[in-house]
Amino acid sequence: MSGGWTLVDANTNKSLPMQGTQLSGVAVPYTAPSPASTDPVGKLRVSTPQSLIDTDFEYGQQPTKWESVALQNNRSSAYYIPQSPLTVTAITGAGTTTVTLTGTFVIAANSLIYVQNALDSNANGWWYTAAGGTNSLTFITTNIVAAGNQYNASLSYVYQGYLYSNVGIQLGANAFTTNATTTMTVTTTNPHGLGASSLIYITNSSSTGTSVNGAHVVVTTPTANSFTFTNSNGAVAAAAVTNSAGINVLYARPAGYVESRTFDGGVAFSAGSSVPNAQLIRQTRRYFRYQSGKGIQFSTGTSLNPPLFVTGITASGTTATITTRFPHNVAVNCTILVAGVEQSSYNGSFIVATVPTPTTLTYTIPNSKIGRAHV
Repeated sequence: MSGGWTLVDANTNKSLPMQGTQLSGVAVPYTAPSPASTDPVGKLRVSTPQSLIDTDFEYGQQPTKWESVALQNNRSSAYYIPQSPLTVTAITGAGTTTVTLTGTFVIAANSLIYVQNALDSNANGWWYTAAGGTNSLTFITTNIVAAGNQYNASLSYVYQGYLYSNVGIQLGANAFTTNATTTMTVTTTNPHGLGASSLIYITNSSSTGTSVNGAHVVVTTPTANSFTFTNSNGAVAAAAVTNSAGINVLYARPAGYVESRTFDGGVAFSAGSSVPNAQLIRQTRRYFRYQSGKGIQFSTGTSLNPPLFVTGITASGTTATITTRFPHNVAVNCTILVAGVEQSSYNGSFIVATVPTPTTLTYTIPNSKIGRAHV
């Protein structure tokens, strides 16, 4: 039976003679390919070893073989080059939304910055640097970043971002209005497709005072052609912001992320937002080069319901608070399943009551508790 199918003992996984199970106690042995017919992970070879090209997608992120596209309502905007991280030594918070980036780099003014796996998750995401800088720059985040260096030499990466061509949301001339506060109203030429909490970029606008260029979050959408946002740079005087018609100023801002999991060779990726119609698509490159007559073997697996990385659960009365390592992207009234907590009152299916921060959420438990749960 060499070179083809043979009998295999179910207990020992060893090849057997045709007539028996060698006292294994298994009445009927099953069949499996012989070792010469399988690859190192047990799959049946589809060609001879000399002709097989091992694409080896299983170990690490391998950005040369994968590409990712973040979309908001089917609209793309920004991307970064995974092979070109910035050389960074510090991501320094000040207990405010202003963060200082230090390292060895030259970044032009009005550039996009993408931060991944900072110690404080509020520093992670897509941001905007108005001034740029050589070896040092600042950017403004949506949420407060803890004071101190949030850079982890083993996990943190920072990239310069770039905008795709022709993906801006079209505006007419002077589309920004304000009432001398931080609230800005924007009128678009066509339906914008945004919703409350959608992430946006404003670039290339002009202002006689406080700029509105930067990374912002949509607050309301009064009509299909208008929305409001809170200017993270501060209050803006009335009629102080101008823009030219036909010049891309407004972009959807991606929220998704891709993270290589070295402990198991997998890759975690997420749309990164609780906003409807936010997507992150991860796909193989469109083309593979191989010689005629040779084979390509590809296999993969996906968990469509991964658990959140929970760092702790506490309770006060009947209100339980879950803290996660990364932003959970869970909205109020979502259903969550809690399992594995030693105190059974915390376990079960619950409705999210509140979302105090991007990394915490609360739900109501049936029995009153005080203190920290054991997870």
